Amino acid sequence: PVWDDATPVATAASPKDAAPAVNLSGNLSGNARTQFEQLVRIGAKVGKLRIDLSRLRGIDDAGCTLLSDTLESLKRGKVEVRAALPDENLAGLTC
Repeated sequence: PVWDDATPVATAASPKDAAPAVNLSGNLSGNARTQFEQLVRIGAKVGKLRIDLSRLRGIDDAGCTLLSDTLESLKRGKVEVRAALPDENLAGLTC
């Protein structure tokens, strides 16, 4: 399955200058293209985005490529991106 627990969900931030938060969880695979296209649309609309990867349990090669391509697309769109990933999860989520 693409997501074991949830799909990306943008949550409204309180202050007007805060970026919407998108929380990713479960196992990320290349089949999540639709969800990542949603991330690009949200980022393009607002101009900034906070992506929380701390709940991801795993990522395969295709998912890694998809994440990388999405981040590159956001960069090309001049979207400010902040990612949250606790240090203890870094080893398990390398691409």
